Amino acid sequence: MTKGFFSKVSGKNAEKPIHEETEKETKEEKKGFFCKLNEKNAEKLNAKEEAVLTLPSKIMDASTHAQRLVLMVKRAIELSLGKKDDQLKATQMIIRTFTNSSPNSPAFIYYIKVKMSSTEWPWIFVKIYEPPVINTVSKVVLRDLKKMKEEYGLITF
Repeated sequence: MTKGFFSKVSGKNAEKPIHEETEKETKEEKKGFFCKLNEKNAEKLNAKEEAVLTLPSKIMDASTHAQRLVLMVKRAIELSLGKKDDQLKATQMIIRTFTNSSPNSPAFIYYIKVKMSSTEWPWIFVKIYEPPVINTVSKVVLRDLKKMKEEYGLITF
């Protein structure tokens, strides 16, 4: 019996795709799968988060604390926009508190309207998470960002 005979019968060695082609296809399939998985997880996280947040406060002028929060996440904002901006000015804010956090040190979500020096995106809305205790493990995080070409009233998102 010859080697060719078994490969024809079993089909193991018949027209196998090149290793790089199969690797590329599986990477693309996995990438699409994980993106869909992350979108589903993000939706679940948002639904769970909404359930434990208080109603939004009224729109108020941004405090110095809101300005500090914007500066803490400035690098993340610049990466999201794709360019640097040295003049980020917090103008308005809305605060929401987590109901499942300690009353002595609660966690917050801030929605902040920011004026930028950019002509392409002069206004942005940022959603910032502030944990109960800020340290290297739990830090202030930029959760979301909305770009605006015109000035609009601040909203929660």
